[in-house]
Formats: sequence, C-alpha cells, structure tokens
Amino acid sequence: MLSQQRLQLRLGGLFRSVGVEGVPVVIAENPTNSPPACTDVRAPQDWGAGWEMRRAEPRMPLTLPGCPTSTLVSDIHWVFSHLLLGPRIMEMTMPSGTGRIIPVPQLQPRMTALIKGAGYGSDEPIVVGIQQRDAPPILRAQGLMSSGEPLTATTLIYAASLSKQMTAACAALLAQHGALDMESALSRWLPQLPAWTDTVRLRHLVHHTAALPPDSKIDATMASDADRTTPSVLRALARFPALDRRPGTEHVYSNAAYVCLAAAVERAAGQPLPQFAQRQLFTPLAMVDTCYWRGPDPMPPGAAPLAFPHPAPLSLGDGGVWTTASDLLRWSQALNADELGISTLMQTPGCLDDGTPIDYAWGIGVRSHAGHRVYRHGGGWPGLRAMQARIPDLDFSVVLIAVADDTERRADLLNSLLDEVTKPGIPDSLRGPGSNRRKSNEPFRVMGNDVA
Repeated sequence: MLSQQRLQLRLGGLFRSVGVEGVPVVIAENPTNSPPACTDVRAPQDWGAGWEMRRAEPRMPLTLPGCPTSTLVSDIHWVFSHLLLGPRIMEMTMPSGTGRIIPVPQLQPRMTALIKGAGYGSDEPIVVGIQQRDAPPILRAQGLMSSGEPLTATTLIYAASLSKQMTAACAALLAQHGALDMESALSRWLPQLPAWTDTVRLRHLVHHTAALPPDSKIDATMASDADRTTPSVLRALARFPALDRRPGTEHVYSNAAYVCLAAAVERAAGQPLPQFAQRQLFTPLAMVDTCYWRGPDPMPPGAAPLAFPHPAPLSLGDGGVWTTASDLLRWSQALNADELGISTLMQTPGCLDDGTPIDYAWGIGVRSHAGHRVYRHGGGWPGLRAMQARIPDLDFSVVLIAVADDTERRADLLNSLLDEVTKPGIPDSLRGPGSNRRKSNEPFRVMGNDVA
C-alpha cells in the first residue's frame, strides 16, 4: 500500500522535476479514506518520470485500473492524466461541460528508444520535443555540440526551412488586413527584377508554383565562399532574363521564392522582416528566444555553432530564423489553437492555376497519418537536420533538431513519434474526427535539404 504521505512526497518530487516549486497538493481519497491500492509502484526514485501533467478543471475524478477512485487537486488546477507503470493508461471521467481530454501515449520513457531506433547514437546531439494541448511539453536532449557544450531544449538553433511557415504567417497577417494582395504581381514589390516577374503572383511564391529558376542554378551564380544573403539571392535572380515555364503550372520547391516573398512582406509592412515578425509573431506568442538573423555574424550570440560558419545562411524568408525546441513547440501549439487568427488560411492547400490541388499550404506540407491531417515541414543546412509536425485535431505537436546530422534519419524518427500518438488502443471517440479512417502513411518527399 502506498501511504498518503509517501504519495505527497512523490508528487512534490514530480513538480520539482518539471520546475514547479512549492505547489500544495491536496489528496481527496475515496469514501473509505483508504489510500489507492496500487501494489506495483516502483521505487520512489523512479517516480520522477512517472506522471504526465495536464491542465484541467479542479476536482477531476481519476479512475485507476484496479484502484479505488480518488481525486487529485492542486491550487494551479493541474491534474495527472497518466501513470507510467507499464502500458496501463488511466481512464478519466469528467464533469459535464469541462471539455474533452485526449489521452497521450506514454512517450517520455519511450523517447530514448525511439531516438535509438531511428539510428541516432546516444552521443549524437539531438533534441526532441512533443506537446499536446496545454500539458507541459516533454523534451529530450542528448549529446554535445561542436563547442563542447551540451545540447538542451533551450539551445538557440538554426531553424533552416522551418522559417518558411513564419514568413508565410507574416504574409498571411498582412493579407488578412488588406495590406498584401496575394494576387498582385511580384513586379509590384520587386521592380528591380526582370520583366518575367509580371507573370508571377505572390500566391505562386507561397505554394512553390512560381516557376523560378532552380535553386541549384541560382546558387551557382553566387560566389561559392560568399554568405547567402537576401541581396545576393535577388542579384542572382536578376541575371535570369526569362523563366523556363509558365508560373502556376507545376509545383517545384523553391527557396528563392520565399526570399522574394519575405522582400514583398517587408515592403508591404514598411519595416524589416525581423522587426515585423518580432512584433506580430514572436512577442505575442512569448517566443522569447526566437528571432530572424541577417548577420553580419554567421549566427546570433550564444547560438549553437554551425558546422561551417561560412558561407552563412543569412537570407531571410527561406530561412533566417534561429529558435529553440521549446519555442518551436510554442509556435506549433499556437497554430493548433489559432492564436494568431490565421491558421485556417495557413493550412489551406494551394493549387495550380488550372485548379489541380497540391499538398503544400502556407510554408507547410499537408499530409495524413493514421487518418489524421498532419501539417509538417523539414529544414536542413550542412550539419543540421530539423523536422516539425502537428496534428490539429489531436492538438499535438512534435519537433526534432539534430545539430550534427547530414542524413534523413529524422524522417524515420518523426514517423515513429506520429505512430506512437496515433497507434491503436486509444478509443476513437477520444481521438478526434477522422481517426477511425486509418490510412497508410504517406512517404516523405526530400527537397534538397528539406523534407515536406
């Protein structure tokens, strides 16, 4: 039998393990006032990872398999939704009107195994984070960076092409307020480029249907040892007198398209992209460590070192964002909750000019996994690989960043994490719409260093 005093001590240790000190926990026992009859509790030192906390209404009754009913109440309204003692999951009964809680599979103790199963050694630097609803995020970081410092969930890391959705969000905000017409020609915003910009619409840039020259050809026109900057990309584009095909006829991933989109955003906003994003995105969402970085140094102060400082990724729009795993989860969950009021627009897939739909929305790929709509994107730079995905109908997000990686193991790791959260065994009624329509997982498509 587990005494009430020992349970209180263990709960206190759990709160401290997630950074919450001095939280009083009241245990309202069952009518017979006997403690929960859980006889397979492991040693106290193992309890630090034994619970997952979820915000809910106070005095939510919890039913443990094989244990009398008890209620856990705290003055910050945290309730524990899972007891990680093997595969068992607590069943929750809720007073009417308090909303629906979707159980999350027990990923915290599984993370190490999933990372290893994807082929990452225990000494390889990678950070993985998951979050559902407003429960505290679960973060796992391992390995040392090239500086010798340990990689953590708050390490500032280059987001690479994960930046595209933030650039798209800036465009969506301006479009929603009538300051940026997505049907306007690129020539209106970048008149210094050749006449072919008259045929390119801003929506073509968003959905990678602008028919711009391939990134490889653009890069080839720039000095191999020069940093990649917005001016250098635009100068390279100016050297192409014509396009090889008509815009709107094909979906071809283009970093240059998002450099052009970012430049249009700056002109429409009347201020540099870093300042606009800070005021409209990062500050309102309390993403305190996130910023666009245009140099001149190759990285912001205190950031994780790039494998090769030069040429540095200093162009804005296609990349340019430096962030942390914690901030990325905050971003993802904010989009799931539509905190910026633009999620519906950003999640709308594009189409070719003839109406053919494509599986790319505003800076994010559109896929399905186990019958759920998934929005995801990858990012890459030499020595760095990143992935981010979210499932809005489960209010679930996952991010992963490896800072010494040039492989595509990230795709396998992301798939395994999505498998865990959508695997059979949780009632479909608790999963959300469409969960009973299980489909085969769609393959990832590699686009240069990016996976969408």
